[in-house]
Amino acid sequence: MISASVWTPLPRFGYGFAIYPFTPGVQTNSSDSTKEKPQEDIQDNSKEEPLEKQRETSAPEAAEANVSSDTASISSENSNSHIITYQVTLEVGDEVYVFEEQGDWYRGYVVSQLRQTEEPQVYVGIFPMNHVYIKEYLEDLELQIYDTRSSDSAPFSPRSERSNRPPPPLPSLKCGDDTISGKTEPLVDEVASTVREWSSLLPKYLEERKYDMFTTVKDQINNLLQGRRQLLAQTLSQDELSKLRKELINKLVSGNLIQDLDIIVRNPERGFLADETNISAIRLYQLQSQLSLLNVDKSKSDSILMSPISPSSLAPSGSNYFHSQNSGSANTDNSSHAPKFYHVFLDLKAWVASISAPGEYTELYFSLYTKADSKFITEEYFIILNHNGVPKDESKIGKIRTIFTDLSPHDIQEQIYLVCRIVRTGSMKLADKDKEVTKEGGSMTSLFSKSSKDMEQVDQLSQSNGRLTPQTFRRPFGCAVLEITHLLQGKEKETLSEHVMPIYVPIQESTFASLHEDIIHNHIKEYEKSPRAEMVSVSLRPYYGETTTIIKENPALLQDIPITSRLGFADVVFPGDTRNEIYLKLISGDFTQGRATTAKNVQVTAEVKLNTGETLENVISQGAGEPKVSQFESLVFYHSNNPIWGELIKLNIPVELFEQAHVFLTFRHRSTKDKKEDKIFAFAYMPLFSENKAFISDGKHSLILYKYDKQWTNPSIYLKAPWSPTATVSDTASTHSSVNSHSSHKMVPSSKDTVVIWTFLCSTKYTQNEILLKLLNWEKQLISDVNEIMPVLKKFTFVSEVEIVKFLQDIFDALFGILVSTRNQQGELDDLIFNALVIILGIVSDRRFMNFRPVLDVYIEKHFSCAAASSHLIRSMNRLVCNPTSPDNAQNLRSAIKVWQYIFKIIMRSRELQRTKESNMGLSGNYVEEQFKEELFSLFKSIDKLMSITTPQSIIGTQTLALQHFASIFTDLGKCFTPDDLVQIAIRFTESVRLPKGKLLAYKLLVILQFCRGPLFENAESRATLLRGVAEWVIDHMGKWERTSKQNGDNDSARMQWQDGIRLCVTIIAVMLESLQCSIERATDEEVKESEIENVKVILPLMMKLCESYRELHITADEIHPQRERTASSGAVLSSAIFSWSYSLSGVTAPTSTTGSYRNSKEFLLSPLQNSFSSGLGEIAAVILQIMFLLSQEHIKEHFLSTYYREGHDATAEFLILLFQVSRSILLNEAFPESWLNMNIMAHKVFLKFLEPISSLMEKNYIPDKETPDIFNEQLWREYFNCLLSLLTSKHLVIENFTPQKRRAIWRLAGDLRGRAAKLLSTLWDAIGWEHGKDGKLGGYQVRFINTLLGPILELCLSHHDELRSAAITVLFGMIVTQYTMDEDFKQMESDIIDTLDRLFMSENKGDEISRAYFIVQLRRLFENAAVEETLRETVMKFLDSLSEFLELLLGVRELPEGQEFQDDRIMCTLKLMKFIKSIDREQIYIKYVHQLVQMQVHSHNFVEAALTLKLHSDLYNWDPNSEVEALSEMDFPKQSPFDRKERLYIQILDYFVKGKAWECGIEICKELAHHFEYTTYDYQRLSNILKQQAVLHENVIKKERYFSEYFRVGFYGRGFPASLQNRQFIYRGYEWEKIGAFCERMQNKHPQAVLLKSNSTPSDEILYGDGQFLQVTAVMPEPNSNHPVFKGDVPSSIRAYYEHNSVNTFSFSRPVNKNPDGVKSSNEFLDLWTEKTIMVSEDHFPTVLRRSEIIQVTVTEVSPIENAVLAMNAKNRELKILEAKYNAYLTSSKAVGKVNTNPLSMSLNGAVDAPVNGGVPMYKKAFFGDDFLASNPDKEIFVNQLKKAIDEQVDIVDRCLEIHDRLVSTDMRPLHDTLVKFFLKNFAEEINRLAESRNMEPIAEPKTSPISPTNSNSSIITRVAAATFNSSRNSISTQGNVSNNSIYTKRISESSEGSSGNIPPNSPNGDTITEIPVIEKRQTTRKGSMVFGDRRMTIKGWSFNRNRSTTQ
Repeated sequence: MISASVWTPLPRFGYGFAIYPFTPGVQTNSSDSTKEKPQEDIQDNSKEEPLEKQRETSAPEAAEANVSSDTASISSENSNSHIITYQVTLEVGDEVYVFEEQGDWYRGYVVSQLRQTEEPQVYVGIFPMNHVYIKEYLEDLELQIYDTRSSDSAPFSPRSERSNRPPPPLPSLKCGDDTISGKTEPLVDEVASTVREWSSLLPKYLEERKYDMFTTVKDQINNLLQGRRQLLAQTLSQDELSKLRKELINKLVSGNLIQDLDIIVRNPERGFLADETNISAIRLYQLQSQLSLLNVDKSKSDSILMSPISPSSLAPSGSNYFHSQNSGSANTDNSSHAPKFYHVFLDLKAWVASISAPGEYTELYFSLYTKADSKFITEEYFIILNHNGVPKDESKIGKIRTIFTDLSPHDIQEQIYLVCRIVRTGSMKLADKDKEVTKEGGSMTSLFSKSSKDMEQVDQLSQSNGRLTPQTFRRPFGCAVLEITHLLQGKEKETLSEHVMPIYVPIQESTFASLHEDIIHNHIKEYEKSPRAEMVSVSLRPYYGETTTIIKENPALLQDIPITSRLGFADVVFPGDTRNEIYLKLISGDFTQGRATTAKNVQVTAEVKLNTGETLENVISQGAGEPKVSQFESLVFYHSNNPIWGELIKLNIPVELFEQAHVFLTFRHRSTKDKKEDKIFAFAYMPLFSENKAFISDGKHSLILYKYDKQWTNPSIYLKAPWSPTATVSDTASTHSSVNSHSSHKMVPSSKDTVVIWTFLCSTKYTQNEILLKLLNWEKQLISDVNEIMPVLKKFTFVSEVEIVKFLQDIFDALFGILVSTRNQQGELDDLIFNALVIILGIVSDRRFMNFRPVLDVYIEKHFSCAAASSHLIRSMNRLVCNPTSPDNAQNLRSAIKVWQYIFKIIMRSRELQRTKESNMGLSGNYVEEQFKEELFSLFKSIDKLMSITTPQSIIGTQTLALQHFASIFTDLGKCFTPDDLVQIAIRFTESVRLPKGKLLAYKLLVILQFCRGPLFENAESRATLLRGVAEWVIDHMGKWERTSKQNGDNDSARMQWQDGIRLCVTIIAVMLESLQCSIERATDEEVKESEIENVKVILPLMMKLCESYRELHITADEIHPQRERTASSGAVLSSAIFSWSYSLSGVTAPTSTTGSYRNSKEFLLSPLQNSFSSGLGEIAAVILQIMFLLSQEHIKEHFLSTYYREGHDATAEFLILLFQVSRSILLNEAFPESWLNMNIMAHKVFLKFLEPISSLMEKNYIPDKETPDIFNEQLWREYFNCLLSLLTSKHLVIENFTPQKRRAIWRLAGDLRGRAAKLLSTLWDAIGWEHGKDGKLGGYQVRFINTLLGPILELCLSHHDELRSAAITVLFGMIVTQYTMDEDFKQMESDIIDTLDRLFMSENKGDEISRAYFIVQLRRLFENAAVEETLRETVMKFLDSLSEFLELLLGVRELPEGQEFQDDRIMCTLKLMKFIKSIDREQIYIKYVHQLVQMQVHSHNFVEAALTLKLHSDLYNWDPNSEVEALSEMDFPKQSPFDRKERLYIQILDYFVKGKAWECGIEICKELAHHFEYTTYDYQRLSNILKQQAVLHENVIKKERYFSEYFRVGFYGRGFPASLQNRQFIYRGYEWEKIGAFCERMQNKHPQAVLLKSNSTPSDEILYGDGQFLQVTAVMPEPNSNHPVFKGDVPSSIRAYYEHNSVNTFSFSRPVNKNPDGVKSSNEFLDLWTEKTIMVSEDHFPTVLRRSEIIQVTVTEVSPIENAVLAMNAKNRELKILEAKYNAYLTSSKAVGKVNTNPLSMSLNGAVDAPVNGGVPMYKKAFFGDDFLASNPDKEIFVNQLKKAIDEQVDIVDRCLEIHDRLVSTDMRPLHDTLVKFFLKNFAEEINRLAESRNMEPIAEPKTSPISPTNSNSSIITRVAAATFNSSRNSISTQGNVSNNSIYTKRISESSEGSSGNIPPNSPNGDTITEIPVIEKRQTTRKGSMVFGDRRMTIKGWSFNRNRSTTQ
C-alpha cells in the first residue's frame, strides 16, 4: 500500500539505464537515494566485478511510511506483499523510460536487451531511483500532465492507477531493438542483438556436447557485455573508446565466424553497419571476402587474426581503396619503417654448481647457436660469479638479464640452441677436497642473494684491466645447451618460461671448444656429468618486432639491460644502422717447436696497439654484460702444445683510429710453480688494413710467431716483418710506410710455431672491396686517366650488394661526379655509369633491400646535386631503347626498364636543379625546357616503337617488362608535362602494343590498370579522356571466348588466359568506379557532380560485356576448374585474387557446373554452386552493383531507352534477357556465399532499384497488341519474372524468421523490400493480361507463364508479409481463372498446386499453420467475391477444403519431433496423409510417401513393417505384362510394365520379410510370384528360382530359432494428452528383445510429463478427467484363433509359435481378485486364486504397417481357481513338450552328447517335480480333488477332470523328459538327475502307479511314446515300473509296501532290465523306418540310495508309427 502521497508525472520521458541490479522484495542495507548517480560511480561500478557477480546487489530498503504532503515512500510493512508485484527486476544495462516518480521510486518502462530471449522484453512497473541513472529527458516524447487534484485526499496505489490511468505509450523501438543510446553509439545495439542471438545458441551447444564452443561463446558474451557497459558509462577517453570499439567489433566478427553465422561488415571506427551509403560495393566485396577467410582458432576466440584488414580498412566511401594500395612500382612514403626481427630475452635464475674455491670466479658465456650452419649467430653474454654463485658485481644481483637481438626469419626456421660456456678462473686444478652439489641448496646453490662481507675480502683478481694475478688461470670447465626452436617458431606463447640446462664437462679438456657440438649431436663418449655442477636455470621469452619498440613497451624487464647483438648484420643492412666492430676469434695454436719437450701451458694475451706503439685502452669486449678491457688473456690448457681455444672477442676501436691500429699478441708459458711472472716466449701481430687501404679480409688467418725480444716489440720494427705466411716484407713495409724505419734483420720466427685466428668485420664505414674502394676515392686514384676509370666501372657489377647499400650515397656521388667530370666531356663513360646506376637502383628495388627505398628517395630529393645529369641519362636510355634487339643491349635494356621509376625520378630532379640554376643565373626563355621535352618525347617515341615490334620472339620479354614499369614514371613526369600531355603519352604507349596475346595482353591490361590507379585518373582534367580510352581498350577483351583451334589443350590454356584477361578488365572498371564514387561524394558543386555522373555513363555501355563475361566465367567453370584446382591453395589464393592487379589469377576457386552442355548455349542456365564460389563472378557482380548504385533510376531508364532506339528491339531484348539471368544468378548466391550478409542485402536493394525503371520500358515496348501475339517475347518476360520472383522468394528478405542479430542488420541495411517488389509483381502481371474485370486483367499473355511461375507464386502465397501474400494470391487467382477458362478443367491445376505445396512444405520446409490459414482464407474470399463461373467457384471451394486438410496433414507430419520415441506418431501421421492423398488420386505423391515410410521403417530395423508398407505400393499394380506404367525417376523406377514393376517390388518385399524373419509371409509372396511365373508369363527359370527360395523359407521355419516380440497395452489417461490419445488404449508391438522395463522407459521418454500408473485396474475419474498425463502399461498375451488348423493336431511347436504371436488382433492379461466376502483367506490359497481376465481386440491384426493399433473392444471375464489350475498345468505341459522335442532331436544328431547344454531342461523339470512349499501339483490335488470341493462346486467337475488329465499328462511328459535327460546329462550333472528322479518318484507316486497299472492292461509291446519322436519307452520309469509289476505278478511274487520304496523299486527295475534286450530303431519324423541308430553307451555309475544300472548295451527294436500311435512291426 502507498501512503497518501501521489505519483507525480514527469513533464518529459526520462531516459537512462540501470547501473545496479535490482530484485523485487530483496532488502539492502543501502539507505541512500539519489536521483542521479555521478558518472564516476557508474564507471567504477561497471569495473567492479563481472555481470554474474553483480546479481547479488539488492534494492534499497524502503523507508517507513510517513504521511505528509511533501514526501512519500512505499511502506516497508507492505513491501513484501502486493507492492512487490508492481516492482520490476533491473539488470545492469537495462534501459529505462521514466514517466512518474514518488519519493525514492520511479515508475516507468524497463527495456531489457540482455535477457536470453529472441526479442527485447518490455516491462512496466516501479523501481528505486538510486539503481538507475537518468541520462537525458527526451524532448520528442512529452507526456500529458495528469490531473491529480482528485487524488489529493486519498491514497493512490499502483492498482488504482493502472485501472484508471494506463501508462503512456512506450517509445517505439526501431526494428525491434533500436535504442536511444544506439543512435550515438551503434555498438550498444549491435552488441545487445548479438548477445541475444548467441545466448539462444548456448543450450544447443550443450545438447550437442560442444563444450569447448559453449565455453568460448559464453566468455565472448561476458566480454561483450562488459564492453557494452563501458560504452554506456561514457567515461572513457577518446583513445580508450576507439580501442574498445575495435575490440568489440573484433569479438563480434570472431564470434560469428567460430559459430558459422553470417559475416557482417561493420565500420571499425564506430561500429555501424557497412552498406552502399558509406562504402562502395567493390570495397564491401573486398571486406566480405577478407572476413570470410580469416583464420579463426575456435578454441581461442579472443585471438582472431584480423591481419587481412587494417584498422582503417573500413574507410568511409570518400576514401579510395585501390589508390591506397602499394602497386609495387608506385611511390613509397619517405618515412622508413623500422625493421622487425625476432629476439630472445634471457634471465639467469639459478646456478646450481660449486666449481670455484673462495677467491676464485666462474665465467658464464651465453650465446645462440644454429645447428644447420654449425655456427654461433650472436655475440656472447658474459657474467662473472663468485664461489657462492653470486654476481661479482653486486649491482647485478637479481638482474642477470640480456636480450639476444635481430634473429631473422631465416634463422628461426632452423634448429637454434642456447649455449652456455663455463670457464673457471682460479688455480690450475680444482681443489683437492671435492664438494658435491646438493639439490637442497646451501653454498652450492645460488639464489642470487648477496654474498657475505668475509667472502668479499677473498678476491684475488686484480682490479686493473681484468688481468689475472700470478697463479690464477682461466681454465675450461663445461657447457650447457638448451634447444629453443619451439619458442621462436610460435609453438609456445610469448610468455616467460623457465628452463633447466644440465651442465656437462668434456672427458678431454682439449675438446672444450667443440663441447657444445658434441652435446647437440649426442656424442656421449665426449662428455660426462660432473658431481660439482648440476644445472643452470634460465627464464626465456621470445619477442618479435623492432628492438627499441620492444624495450620501450617492456620497461620492467628490458630497461637498462645489456643487449647482446647479432654477429654481423642480419639478412641486409638497414638505413640508419651504424656499426663499426671487428670480431676476432682465437681458434688454435701449434707450439711443438719440432722437438719432443714437455708440453706447455700456453696463454695468449691480446691487445690493440696503434702503429706508434701506444696501447688502446678498454677497446676489447669479451661479451655483453661486463666492462671492456685493454688486454684479453686466453684460456690455459694444461700441458697442451696444440690448444684449441675457440674464444671470441670484439674490438671496439674508434673509427678515426681504424687505419692506424693493429692487433698485438703475446704468448707465454704459465707455470704452476710460484714465480713472479711467466716469461713471454713469442709474439705476433695482425694489421687491420691491407696495402690497398681495404680492410683485411674476413676468415681465418695464420700468424707468424716471432721469438720474443723486447727490442723487437717496437712497431717500427715488427710492422715491417711479414705478419702471415702469405704476406711479404715489402707488402707489410709499404702498408705501414709511416712507421719509422728500423732494421728488422734480427727478427727470428719461432720455429714451426703458428697460431690461427678468425676475423670478421661488421662495419658501415669501411669496406673490404677493392673496386668499391677505388670508386669511392676516384678523385685521388682514378681522375688522372680515363682508362683507369673504365675497368673500375666495368667491374662494378661484381661488388657485393650488401657493400653497395652500405655506401649508397657515397657511390651515387662518385658516379654522378664522374658523369659530369672533365674526363667525360665526350660522354664515353655515359653508358658505363648508366649501367652502374641501373645496378644500384636494381638492388634498391629488390624486396630484400626495400627499406633503402626511402633512403634513395631522400637522396634524390635532398642530396642529389648533379644538374647536368639529365641529358646524359636520357641519351644513354635512348641508345638502349633504339636498338632493343641487339644482343649486347638486351640485358642492359631489361635491367634499365625495371628501374624506370627511379631513372626518370633522377632525370626530373636533375631538370629541377637545372631550372633553379638557370633562374639564379638570370636566364629566361623556354628553349632549354622545350629542348628537354623534345628529348623526352623522342625517348617516348623510341619506347612506342619498341612496343610495336613483333620480331624477334625474344622481344616479348622486353615489352612485357616495359608494360610492367611504364606507369610508374607518370608521377614524376607530372612535374614537367601537363595532364593532357601525360594522357596522350599513355594513350600512344598503350595503343602501340598491337595484337597482344597471352601474357603480353595481361600486362597490357595491367598497365591500363596502373594508369587508372595513378595520377592520370585522379586528375579531373585527364580523367574523362583516359576513361573513354580505357573503355575502348577493355571492351575487346571481355565477353564470350571464341574458339581458335581444334586442339583441346591449346584451347584450354587460351581460354584460361582469356578469363584472366576478363578479370583484369573487371578490376580496371572497378578501380575507375571506386575513384568516380569518391569524386562524386567529394563534389560540392552540382556541375562537377554531374560531370562525374557522365563519366559513369561512359562505363554503362560496358554492362553488356560484363554480363557476357559473367556467363563466360559461369558456364565454363566446370571445364577450367579441375586444372585450376591443381595449382590453387584455396583460401590464400582466393584472398590474393580479389580484384587482383597481379598476373597470376588462374588459381582462383571456380564454381562447379553440373554439365558442360552450356558451352555454346546462348541462354544462360543456372547451376548451383557447392561450397565454393568464383572470385571472378563475385568481382563482376560487385562491379554491376556499383554501376547501378551510382546511377539513379532516371539515368538507368534513360540509358536503356537510348539503347532501345540505338540497337533496336531485338538486340535490347537479348541484352535484357542476359542482364536478368545474371541478376538472378547473383540473387541465388552464385557470385558470393549466402553468409555474406552485407553484399547480399546490397544486391537485393540494387536489383530492385534496377527492375523498377526497366518495368516501364518493357510495359511500353514489349507488350504487343492482341492482333500480333506471335511477336510477344516470352523469354524476355519469363526471365524478368524469374528475376523478380527470385528476389521476392529470397531467404534474405524473410526478416521475421531471422535471429536478432541478422534481423537487426537487415532492417538497418534495407528495411523490408518485399512491399515494393510485390507492387511491381502485381503491376506487370496485370500488364500482360487482356480482359478487364473488377479483379484486374486476366488471360492474354498470362497463360504462357502459368506453368513456370506457379511454384514461386505459391511460395509467395505462404509469406507472412501481408502485402506480398495478397499480391501473390491475386496472381494465383488469375492463373486459376485463366487456366480454367482456357481448358474448362481444373484437374491439372489441382495436381500442380498439390505437388508444389507438398514440395514447399516437406522438402523446403516452407510455410506454417498461420500462412496456411491465411492462404486458404484469402483465396477462398477472392473466389467468393469474384465474378467467375459458378462451376469453377464450386470446384475451387471443394478443392480448398481438401487442400486445407492436406496442408494440415503435411504440417502434422513435419512438426513431429525427431527421435525414435516419436517414430510411431510419425508413421501414424504419414499414414493419414497417405490415405488422404490416395483419396484425391495423387498416385505419385502417394508412392513418394510410401517409400519415405519404408525408409523410416528400415532405418528403425522394422523390416516386417517395411515390407507391409512397401506392399501398399505394389497393390497399385496388377499382373499385366503387356501395358506400361510411367517412370518414377526419384525412386529409380524406369518406364516398365505393371508386371515388372510389381515383381521388382515383391522381390524387395520378400527381402524385407526374410530380414524380419517373417518367413511365413515371405512364403505367401513366393507362392504368388510362383503362380504368375507359371501361369502368366510361363517363365520357368524364374519359377525354379522362386520355388528354391520358398523351400529355403520352409526350412528356416523348421530349423532356425527366432524370438517374437512381446505386446503391451498402453492407456493414455488425462486431459493433458492430445485429443488423439486422450483416454484411449492401444496395443503396442515391442521391439525385438524389448521387455516391459525398456518399453516403459521408452514411453516415458516420449511423454516426460506423464506419470506411470502402477495398478492395472480401471483409472478413477480424477485421473480420467484431470489435467495431468497418466500412462498405464501392461504386458499382454496374444490370443490366437484356436480354430486355426495349425492349433489342431500335432503341429511342430516351431510352426505353431509363429501363429501364436502373429496374425492376431486379440490380446489378454489377467490380474488377481479377492472373492471372499470378508477378505478371510482359505486354508489353501489356491482356493482363493480368482483372476480377472481382460480380453482386448485391436483395430488391426499384427504385424501391420504401424507397431501400434487402437483397442476397439474390451471384454472382462472372471476365471475360477480350478480353471487357473488347469491353465497353469496346460502351460507347463506345453513348455515341457517344447523342451522334449528340442532335446530329443539331439539324440539322433551327429553332435556329441557331452556337449549339449541341458540347463533349460533341468530347470524346467526341477520346477515340475520339486514344486516350492505350498505349491505345485500336491497343492492342486489337496485343494481340488477332495470330496468337499466337488460337493460345494458341482459345476466344476469338468474342470476337475481336466486337471486330473493334465496332471497325468504332465507325469507322462516328465517321465519321457527324465529319460532324455538321463541320456544327455553330463557326469558333473549326474547328481542333479538323480535328485530329479527322486523327487519325481516321491511327488508323483500315485500317478506313476496308476499309469503303470494302466499300461499292464495293454500289450507290453505297445508302450506310449512321444508324439514327436520315439524314445526308448522300455527304459522310462513308468514303463519299467509297469514291466516290473507285470513280471512280479506272473511269477507270483507280490509286491509289499509302497511303490515309492526305493529298495523294492530298484530291485524291480534291475530285474526288468536284466531281461530286456534287442535293437529298436526309432522312426524318422516323416514316418519312414530308420534301420540304424547310434548305439548309446550307459556308463557305470553307483548311486547311494538309488537305482544301479549295469554296464550294458541297450538296443531298441524298430518301431513303425503314424503321427498318433505306434505299432509293433
